[in-house]
Amino acid sequence: MADLSLLQKELNPEEAQEIKTIDPRFQEIAGLAQDAKFEEAGKAIETLFGENIYDIRLIGYYLAWAFDEGGLPKLQEIIDTVNHLLENNWGAVTPKKRLPRHADKSFSWLLGWLLKTLQGHEERQDDTWKKWISQFSRENCEALLESVEKFRRMLLANIEPAPEKTLEQWGKLKEWLESLARTLVSKETEEAKEEKQEEKQEEKQEVSLSQQKGEFGLGTVAVSPALQDLFDRLKAFEILVQQNQMEKAALVAYDISVIIENFDPTHYFPQIFGNYFYLLSRHIDEISPYWEKKDTLHWKVMEKLYQTDLESFIQF
Repeated sequence: MADLSLLQKELNPEEAQEIKTIDPRFQEIAGLAQDAKFEEAGKAIETLFGENIYDIRLIGYYLAWAFDEGGLPKLQEIIDTVNHLLENNWGAVTPKKRLPRHADKSFSWLLGWLLKTLQGHEERQDDTWKKWISQFSRENCEALLESVEKFRRMLLANIEPAPEKTLEQWGKLKEWLESLARTLVSKETEEAKEEKQEEKQEEKQEVSLSQQKGEFGLGTVAVSPALQDLFDRLKAFEILVQQNQMEKAALVAYDISVIIENFDPTHYFPQIFGNYFYLLSRHIDEISPYWEKKDTLHWKVMEKLYQTDLESFIQF
């Protein structure tokens, strides 16, 4: 596994060593990288790091290994590593001769390769892309764009003349990341809408006891003749009291008291109990045997739950 901390630690410019392009080790690494064998190339580069050889021509290959392993979610750390290298360790980077030109070539190759790889997986929408995007949020993309912006500043501050090829590839990568950020925003917005719709659908499908209770309010129940008659008697009592006709009021009050003492809700609210009696009559043979268990502990425990928390009782 690529160890980016090897480039993130403090490097001593006075200990920096160089490697020539004719060196067999350099040739081998370059050949492996060209064949996209980044792991083999990277391990060989780590050996050179151990010898204080931080050649910019090889560092690009090492960073490619890191991306080859971690993909899009790793890109933030890769760019931050480059920024740290430019800002804090540029004095230890070799070769000293024509370093700006070599840096421009190495960085432009790296950015171009990164962009080509990213676009390829995005266009194919393959399993690799799906894995990357599942681990990469809009916030991640925005943070990465900030690092990419810093990369440009570090390039201009540390490399003269300006690395034109790298800046060109930088612009393309930035444009792609901005497009990705917009896509992620749309994706998150769409997911939020879908989640809200699912919640609404669940609310519609869920049988809410409170909603069921609401159906039994007087405002939604047809007034039966008996109930209307009771309303009339109650109103008559109010009128008689207001008119100070107490003898008549007493007679009506006595009548209402008798009604209350013998109150039968099924007589006054038949619409409420209609479905209950219909279901009970259809399933009486299945239900009635359980009444014989009303003295059991199980029945009594369920009865307590029923009396204290009706909703939990229903879901139990």
